[in-house]
Amino acid sequence: MAQREEGAAGPLFGLDELSLRRGGAVVDLLYVGLVALFCIYSLSVPFLGIIVGLVLMNIGVSPSSKRVGKACLILGIVSIVFYLLLGVSLVLLGTLPFFQGATSYY
Repeated sequence: MAQREEGAAGPLFGLDELSLRRGGAVVDLLYVGLVALFCIYSLSVPFLGIIVGLVLMNIGVSPSSKRVGKACLILGIVSIVFYLLLGVSLVLLGTLPFFQGATSYY
């Protein structure tokens, strides 16, 4: 293997530019997957979304992690409000006993 001159541009850790781009693309895909997973968790389990949102907003180093934390926090709060409104409307409409398998009141 030839000796590299000081300050000469060359492969990083023996990897060429194509391999570095592929690695970056894999990291980007994993990032998008985790963001989607956090958003799904925030909608399905609101308290988990609020906790993840607060942690990412306060401990996150990069601005992108703080944006993801803010999105998780907003989705968690919105889903709590949605579930509360859904529960109240089902109780007020009297359809909750139907979904629970109870017989009618008449």
